[in-house]
Amino acid sequence: MAALIITAACSAGNGAATTTVAPASPDTVASNRRNVDGRIRLGVWLPSSGIGATLGTPLLAAVELAVREINEAGGINGELLDVAIADEGSDPATAYQALTELLESDQVDVIVGPASSRIALGALDVLAEARAVTCSPTSAAYDLGERRDDGYFVRTIGSEALEAMALTKAMIEEGTTRFSVLFPEDDYGFAFADQVQREFRRLRQEVRLVPYDPTQEQFNGPVELALADEVEAVGVVGSGAVGARVLRALALQDAPPERLPTFVTHGLRRDDLGELIDPRQPTASAGIRVVAPMARPMDPKFEAAFAVAAPGGRVAYAAYAYDCVNLLALAAQAAGSDDAEGIRAQLTAVSSGGSRCRGFADCARLLEQGRNIDLEGASGDLELQDDGDVGEATYEVFAFDEEGKEEPPELVTIRVDSD
Repeated sequence: MAALIITAACSAGNGAATTTVAPASPDTVASNRRNVDGRIRLGVWLPSSGIGATLGTPLLAAVELAVREINEAGGINGELLDVAIADEGSDPATAYQALTELLESDQVDVIVGPASSRIALGALDVLAEARAVTCSPTSAAYDLGERRDDGYFVRTIGSEALEAMALTKAMIEEGTTRFSVLFPEDDYGFAFADQVQREFRRLRQEVRLVPYDPTQEQFNGPVELALADEVEAVGVVGSGAVGARVLRALALQDAPPERLPTFVTHGLRRDDLGELIDPRQPTASAGIRVVAPMARPMDPKFEAAFAVAAPGGRVAYAAYAYDCVNLLALAAQAAGSDDAEGIRAQLTAVSSGGSRCRGFADCARLLEQGRNIDLEGASGDLELQDDGDVGEATYEVFAFDEEGKEEPPELVTIRVDSD
């Protein structure tokens, strides 16, 4: 697999749709917590039921692996890491109830989760008020980069702003000069399109941005506009059945992926994409190119350990959860206590600027020697920024083959320019 690295200025923009998880009572949650007792309790807030369970299963297995390794290394500041688990599920109301249990009943110090951006966006105020340091492995929405959380929320996966930059780079790598990107007329779509436009301009290229109404059934008009002027590559920002209908409209306009290079975002990374595009032609996804956060870990040692810990289990995105646990644990180790403000203050410090190390045991050993550390995650180099986002993220660019399966990907690493 080829590796391509680019550097670009980036900030997590606005625009991801926000759903409040509940009519929160954060003051009550914060005042009732009595958990500064010298021992770290980890709350695991990931989906084990509902539509998110497929994603949650490998994340939970990775958390279990990381906790076991930490405790085998002697725990955090001499105390074994305690764990409380609550099911995020797939409904905002039940997700909030699970969070309430972690904060009020279990009195957790730090949290891994949630998996969903929608759930995370609705919980930021509660997490900040409760002073619960939280790391999400898979929430990528733009708005999560803002400081509504007072620094108590971080993530190990790259933001959608970086994904937009990766999509732009992949399209330009085609060597063409006329580009179009179709995007939904919603907060997510406009924010994504804005980042795409800025990146095209930064790379001295032009792009036609064409919005489509995701509530409609037909997209002939937007597709005709996107295909005007002999466009040479097209991108589709979307997900599920709606995104698939946009792709079908492209094919019906005599622009199937075998004739026009077609790129899609991670929401269309689906095994059944061909059937969604055309139920009569399950191979309709052949040739479509996907730009998505890297699913497999960068660290082969983690992948091997995961295979032993979860025989036959999917490893998809598990590395990000594993990194969340180690990041939180090492921040607590560096802080020397379970004080929330101390842990929060150490998150950036343990992920950048010091001696490079992998895994809790090796990094904790360096901390005991009085050295600064730079945690190298199983998902890649973290380099947390002031906004709680990682400083670089790796994306897979691949095409679906004739059977609708993913071909071997090229890796594109996007780095944030700290300037």
